[in-house]
Amino acid sequence: MAISLHKIKAGESVELTKENAGLRHVTLGLRWGGLVQKKEEKPEKVSIISAIFGGGRRSSSSSQTFSSPVDVDSAVVMVDADGRKLDRVYFAKRHAQGVYHAGDDRSGNNQFGKEDNEEIYVKLEELHVAVKELYVIANIYAGANDFSDSRLTGSYVRLLNSDTNEELVRYELDEFKGMRGVVLGKLYKHNGEWKFKALGQGVKSGSIDSIENAILR
Repeated sequence: MAISLHKIKAGESVELTKENAGLRHVTLGLRWGGLVQKKEEKPEKVSIISAIFGGGRRSSSSSQTFSSPVDVDSAVVMVDADGRKLDRVYFAKRHAQGVYHAGDDRSGNNQFGKEDNEEIYVKLEELHVAVKELYVIANIYAGANDFSDSRLTGSYVRLLNSDTNEELVRYELDEFKGMRGVVLGKLYKHNGEWKFKALGQGVKSGSIDSIENAILR
């Protein structure tokens, strides 16, 4: 049975492998900026929308995007059974056993993943045996004060079945007003099955080290 949860809230847990037989490979996708605008845009109604909103929707949003880009980053922190950090995969270290980061989008106008701006691929069966939890992080590196910035409206992190592209979990980012970093949740193994628990822990700093400390303290 497939799961499709949109706007998952802190404290909620989702069964992954138990409810999705054969699930072995998942994708963590981060989307913001140009891809969100492109998804929402309806070409056949551009002239009407332009008129309603004062004209030039497409050109003005494009101009704003390129003149003041927002750099949002994704990361995964792996910990052992005692909560000790084993490794981190992010833009500066894109590979660990069973985990691969597709690339760093610094403006929101590029697409390094198959579906989203940034993607991190996790092969559950190939993870180091000591890895018991994988924390999913999003942080603003530059260009915005927090996730409530209008240019980040509609941004999200989601979990996909890599083999089918089926969306399993989605977590909206623009609710984290005043925060530059978010520990969105964790993948963890319990009784032989992988699950995802939404945490929604905001961090005022956009520093990946500060966010990591919030996990490990």
